[in-house]
Amino acid sequence: MVVDVPILDSERLLTEETAREKRGEIVNVVLDNIKQVKAVDKGYGLRFSPDGESLLLLSDWIYVERLCNPFLRFVLKVESNNGPVWLEISGPAGTQDFLKSEFALNRWL
Repeated sequence: MVVDVPILDSERLLTEETAREKRGEIVNVVLDNIKQVKAVDKGYGLRFSPDGESLLLLSDWIYVERLCNPFLRFVLKVESNNGPVWLEISGPAGTQDFLKSEFALNRWL
């Protein structure tokens, strides 16, 4: 699952344009690592493995998605005792349909 996609550079943060480029590189890796999807209020919860690589990957993805889709809200839950990692993504009305379409979530639902 290791992705060599440096999101932050020591001298600058991403612009919206560079974030869109990085998004194309990282999104498929994130989607390939989803273990479970569940509907939540105005969005979806995505479950990932509890390893450190997942956490690094998710933090990079959240950073990129916030630039590309600023209407989204993210809640990262890391359970104790090496339990699962859940990323809840939600937003205004229509977000659930957007997420289902944008990330082809039907394969888990």
